[in-house]
Amino acid sequence: MRHRVYVRRDALVKSGLTVSEALTQAWAEVKKQDNSNKQFEAPHTPLKVSEKKMPPNASASARTEFENKHPETYRTEDGHWVRSRAEVMIDDWLYSHNIVHAYERKLPEKSYRCDFYIPTGNVYIEFWGLDEEKYLAIKNTKVEIYSNNKFNLIELYDADLSRLGDILPDKLRRYHVTVL
Repeated sequence: MRHRVYVRRDALVKSGLTVSEALTQAWAEVKKQDNSNKQFEAPHTPLKVSEKKMPPNASASARTEFENKHPETYRTEDGHWVRSRAEVMIDDWLYSHNIVHAYERKLPEKSYRCDFYIPTGNVYIEFWGLDEEKYLAIKNTKVEIYSNNKFNLIELYDADLSRLGDILPDKLRRYHVTVL
């Protein structure tokens, strides 16, 4: 099954989707095609967090100022490239609990992206890790986007990282996301 997912993911990336969007869609398609009675499980390919920089998917002119300043530098257990160690922790937690998720899905307004999106429950997760004035303005704008669109939002902060196993299951269950 893993091979089929990666083949489909590669095809979707070539069609213009981001790697995380393509992986999420590929998992959903392969899961739907899988006629066996086995419980669906995401592949487990243990990878160490890598600090090698990922080659940018877009030209420098097409990337936002934020993306250029904070490149996707860290690789997670499920293969996502993320921007911070905190995002590695969150992504790895979701992966280890078999929760299908996408990294940096586009939001409907402006050029903003969420940190994580979980299709089951239509849940968006934001990690607010900086206190800079410019960052707080972006945070306020994004929270307004979530509110205006009535999106299910889970907000995480630095203090939550050491207790993800206590915090995330309850927050996810509110939106009917099964946590294993």
